[in-house]
Amino acid sequence: MNTRVKIEYSDGSRSRYAYATDEHAASSYGQPVIVLGDEALGAGDLALPGGTIVTSDTALADKLRRAGYPVRVSRPQDKWDKDNVRRVTVVLGLSEYDALAAYCQRECIAINAAIKRAIAREVNQNVKK
Repeated sequence: MNTRVKIEYSDGSRSRYAYATDEHAASSYGQPVIVLGDEALGAGDLALPGGTIVTSDTALADKLRRAGYPVRVSRPQDKWDKDNVRRVTVVLGLSEYDALAAYCQRECIAINAAIKRAIAREVNQNVKK
């Protein structure tokens, strides 16, 4: 298991993305740990600064709760809501896709989020011209 999760802090000042995994060396007996960058965070590491893990996966939320992490289950956004979504197709060569996937892994973001950022950046540059 290697699932992307969001960490929100109680002061509302920031949020970060991390991974919940049971494949890290800090994981024992199949218990998940939160990995931020290359550092494994225990339940106490999040509790002190008021951190809460946010995920839409209820099974993962149960596992994290059993491991002692503070967890909140979010309702997944309806991805077929036609008022908020426009579907596009992006065609990439294999080397372009591999480079994009490597970038997304480094930045802890989803591939579709990286594509959205690139499109928004391109649109903003063209509007300024």
